[in-house]
Amino acid sequence: MSTVDMSNVSKPQTGDSSGRLNRAESASPSRSASGQSGTDSARAAPSDAVSLSQSAAEIAALEGQLKSLSGVDQARVDSIRQSISDGSYTVDTDKVIDGLLSAEKSLL
Repeated sequence: MSTVDMSNVSKPQTGDSSGRLNRAESASPSRSASGQSGTDSARAAPSDAVSLSQSAAEIAALEGQLKSLSGVDQARVDSIRQSISDGSYTVDTDKVIDGLLSAEKSLL
């Protein structure tokens, strides 16, 4: 946030109804001790930098590899789809029940 130096601005003369502020005639632009204006010194300010640790770089690389994977075994999907359509797909109810019970136990 920048600040504005209003010390070199005078109030309008009593007959002036324009509502404008006038610069004081004796005012000169402010300079820093080195003779440079404040905007020049702002340009010399250091910039922010970000660096990743080796672990963070490895995680980012792995994340990129995971995003490129589809996560779907299309051959298995096609096989199950074919089994359902020809009526040969069977459901192992004991396996389904065991899976549900195991999931329920993990929640407790």
